[in-house]
This record gives sequence, C-alpha cells and structure tokens, in this order.
Amino acid sequence: MIDHLGLGVPDLGVAKEYYDKIMPLLGYEPYFAKERQFSYRRAQGKPGTYVFFYEADEAGDFSHRRTGLQHIA
Repeated sequence: MIDHLGLGVPDLGVAKEYYDKIMPLLGYEPYFAKERQFSYRRAQGKPGTYVFFYEADEAGDFSHRRTGLQHIA
C-alpha cells in the first residue's frame, strides 16, 4: 500500500482552489494546509493514500522541487 504521494505544483494557490473542488468527489477531505504545502486524506477515517502538494520552486530535467511527482512513500 502507498502511504502518501507528494506532488509539485507551479502555483500552490491555484492548485489548492482546484483540488479543494475535485478531491471531495474522489472521497478525500482536507488534512492540513501550510504556507508552502497542503494535503488531503481519505474521508471519514477510511484507509488510503494521503496526497501532499508542494509549491515547485525549481526548473530542470529532474528535481524533487519541480512540477510533477515529488515522491511516493
């Protein structure tokens, strides 16, 4: 089982506005939000993968700080 996914996004505010609408439709609820990240967990305590979003702050061919998959744990 995957515990959590980390995703880099180019604009954290825009991404949060979008995912706040989409994630409940997929059975997720907000977990926490901080200045440079926000996350969701399965609703109503159901088991499942947490999803974390981080602001991408680096360009390049590969970096955990750029847009896209940051990590899987």
